[in-house]
Amino acid sequence: MLVRSDAHAEGGDHLRNVLFIMCDQLRWDSLGCYGHPFVDTPNIDRLADKGVRFDRAFVNGAVCGSSRMSYYTGRYVVSHGARWNQVPLEVTQKTMGDHLRELGVPSVLVGKTHMRADQQALERLGIPSNSPEWLFLAECGFTPEQRDDGLHPDVRAQTDLPYNEFIRRADGERWCLHLSYIKPHWPYVASDPYHALYAGEQMPQPNRTERELETTHPVLRALQQSRIGRAMSKDEARQLVMPTYLGMVTQIDNHLGRLFSELERLGRVDDTLIVFTSDHGEYMGDHWMGEKDWLHEEVVRVPMIIVDPRSSADSTRGSTSNQLVEAIDILPTFVEALGGENQSRSQWLEGQSLLPLLSGETKSQRDYVVSEADWGFLEMSNHIQDSGNSRQRRATMIRTDRFKYVLSEVGPNLLYDLDEDPEEQFDRHNDSGCASVVEDLHEQLFGWFRNRRHDTTVSEEMIMATSEPGNTAKRGIPIGYWDENELEAGIQGKLY
Repeated sequence: MLVRSDAHAEGGDHLRNVLFIMCDQLRWDSLGCYGHPFVDTPNIDRLADKGVRFDRAFVNGAVCGSSRMSYYTGRYVVSHGARWNQVPLEVTQKTMGDHLRELGVPSVLVGKTHMRADQQALERLGIPSNSPEWLFLAECGFTPEQRDDGLHPDVRAQTDLPYNEFIRRADGERWCLHLSYIKPHWPYVASDPYHALYAGEQMPQPNRTERELETTHPVLRALQQSRIGRAMSKDEARQLVMPTYLGMVTQIDNHLGRLFSELERLGRVDDTLIVFTSDHGEYMGDHWMGEKDWLHEEVVRVPMIIVDPRSSADSTRGSTSNQLVEAIDILPTFVEALGGENQSRSQWLEGQSLLPLLSGETKSQRDYVVSEADWGFLEMSNHIQDSGNSRQRRATMIRTDRFKYVLSEVGPNLLYDLDEDPEEQFDRHNDSGCASVVEDLHEQLFGWFRNRRHDTTVSEEMIMATSEPGNTAKRGIPIGYWDENELEAGIQGKLY
């Protein structure tokens, strides 16, 4: 159990460290604190009791690679460009490691990132592959204590130091530790005793109807008919797989219990911001689908729990926030928590710090969240007629408090009324009564596209300074001035 010490209560209100815990493919509804009827997750549940549980947190990408790169860059998928698992992250993208290094805080990795290095840039720029510079770029800005993406053989740099040894060794130093589990992602294999904790007959019924099988949407139909979709839609598959999946969730919870106990012993509970989340969810047969790659709640909605040990967050301990938040909000939260300013990084960071919500601010952070899916890398994409080129095999979701609108580059767009249909069974896109809703959401999504931050080499401050009255004349470039009097007035900023 995480307990703040008396020393903290006496005024040690200072954050030195960040513990950033991420599970892989953990559904938002697979934890006790999120309402699961029987799964055993006491340590994560106690974490929620000590902080804020965000009930409507969403990832920005519908698969591991794209989602994680949004977490690590604080940028939407369309901005950082790593649209799927095998897409390298451009070396020009600033990551968590870059932003926190500027604050004197190294970012350390234990586990998975699913980041693929920009090998072409390495060769083009002539960066030696064994250099510290390339290690920083190739590891997404993290120093790898133990890198394991769950893919073997894995020849990247690894050590045998577990996360608790790192925390002990770093006593007195500042750090951001990204503890990134490769589970409960498949392969669905759990060790004893976790493999036998739950039984198939306990499992809740899947969220699917026969009506969904009648869809004419080419992408939804292809996902249902794909190999993984057919396999996970079998009742026997769900009853076999889900108990093991939940067993792995409990196993992770037990691991975290040991870690939290060690944090208390070392006195790190009082000065460490703790975040627990997931890179995306899992269909597990819902909607007649398996895996991820599309934009239903089962995939893009994730658990997110944040514990700020400072007294400024005391009023929100054990609370639930219904604010719409995104994965890209995590990095700005870390920057602010560790003493940095997000405004100076405005050309890079597209999320918003969550610290105000942890301190009890109730004002809405945003009106919608956005998530992107790219199914062009999947085998099933080759079986869709008129699927266009690979850059059209995409979809973008905008979700408000009530509605979810999916702009699908292939097939019709989709609209769900989440108040009346929280399980996303009925597409309302063509309902005449929803025409104004569709028009409004389409325009909001278009506005979102127009406002992406691609001009990362220039900040808002630089733009404002350049456009300041008289700036051109002051720099010795007197363009358009008729005489000396006009030039003098221009230098003083009195004349446009």
